Amino acid sequence: MKKRKMIFCVVLFILFFIGIWSAREIYGYYNPNVIISYRVEEKEDLYLSMPSYAIEARSKFGYANRYNEEMKDWWTATNEVEVWLRTELKKPINVTSNVEIVDGKTVITYKGTALSLENETISIDKQIVMDFVVSKNIPKE
Repeated sequence: MKKRKMIFCVVLFILFFIGIWSAREIYGYYNPNVIISYRVEEKEDLYLSMPSYAIEARSKFGYANRYNEEMKDWWTATNEVEVWLRTELKKPINVTSNVEIVDGKTVITYKGTALSLENETISIDKQIVMDFVVSKNIPKE
């Protein structure tokens, strides 16, 4: 009888730790570390501060598919602005960006000045709004 009780306690103990590990993995799968940072390019007559998005998985199984979609949406939107800045404008370029959460949405703001291909100074004030919150830990540029 004592041996059965001991085996039961060991099995219960193992199941308890498997449950805790499973809960941690599930939480990590649906809540990865989303890292927002700024890539700064600084040269003569050029200052670009572009936001960057990265994901660090907390689970051994990776992260939920919705984060792949978010990353794709982020990349598409920010890449479009960066291509525009690099192809439609010329030096001197001075552009900063800021990422913030407003009303449950991610807002990326680009501000600065640049020279158009026609040699006119252009004021840049562009905003991208995404329908998701990228991260609760957003650094200020």
